Amino acid sequence: MLTAALIGLVSVFIVTFALQQFDFVGKSVLSIGVVALVIAVAMYLIARPVPYISKKNSQT
Repeated sequence: MLTAALIGLVSVFIVTFALQQFDFVGKSVLSIGVVALVIAVAMYLIARPVPYISKKNSQT
C-alpha cells in the first residue's frame, strides 16, 4: 500500500523534473507520468488482496 503511494510520488517528482529539463516534450512526459500513475494504482490494487489471502490461509 505504502510502496504504491511512494512509487506514485516518485513518478510525479520525476515527471516534474523531466518537465523542467525537457519543456519541448512536456506533453509526452505528462502522458508518461499519467501512465506511471495508472501503473502505481494498478500495483496498489494488485497488492491489496495479498494480505487478505494470507490471513485467510493462516486461519485455515
